[in-house]
Order: sequence, then structure tokens, then C-alpha cells
Amino acid sequence: MSGFSEWSHSIGMSYSNQPAYNLRLDTAASAAIPDAPEIESFGVPTIDGARQLSGGVHLGNRTIFSSELGARVYEANSIRMVELLQDVNTQYAGGVNVVMLHGFPYSGYYPNTTWPGFTTVG
Repeated sequence: MSGFSEWSHSIGMSYSNQPAYNLRLDTAASAAIPDAPEIESFGVPTIDGARQLSGGVHLGNRTIFSSELGARVYEANSIRMVELLQDVNTQYAGGVNVVMLHGFPYSGYYPNTTWPGFTTVG
């Protein structure tokens, strides 16, 4: 168990993260650690990529495998429904059982930008 897992459990919470995200780590072993491992359609856009993490989810005896769905380059604010459907089909086929729609919060005025505000993904 990781330090974050132990700490979150000590205050009555569970721990979730996106394991081994763009790092040279054992993906399956990393996915067995958090209480609710998560991937995203941007970083893991294939069925085989999702299945690598899904194996670790099962090894860790986890019941939740979530995905941040709809994260795509240059489509952060304008993804079409057909693309969301492609993403959800890929993620579910890879073992995901909970999806959350990717989005951006808006926290206030950003000078020299246009509506709807500042986003970090083009």
C-alpha cells in the first residue's frame, strides 16, 4: 500500500490516481495500488492500453476502474457525441466500469482571453 493510500484511509477516505501515467513503471503493478485506479481517453486511447491497467485492477482486487472520458487534443471544448461514443466503447472494452466526462472548471476572469476562458489543452 502506498503512503497516499495509508494517509487517505487514516482520515476515512479512499485513494484514486492515474497509475503509471506516462512513466516507465510496471503499469499493472501500479494499477493494483489505488482504491480506484483511473485512466483517461487522452493518455490511454486503445483497448490494449486500458487492458494493461485492467489486469492490475483485478490483481489489486479493486471493484472500480474509472476513466476520465473525452479528453482529446484540440477538442477540449468541442468534442462531438460520435467521438465520445468511440471513447466510451474503447474504455469499456478495455475493462473500465465507471466513466467521468472530462471538462474544465471556470474559476474567474482571465485577462486577454476570449470566452469561455483559459484552458490549458488547445
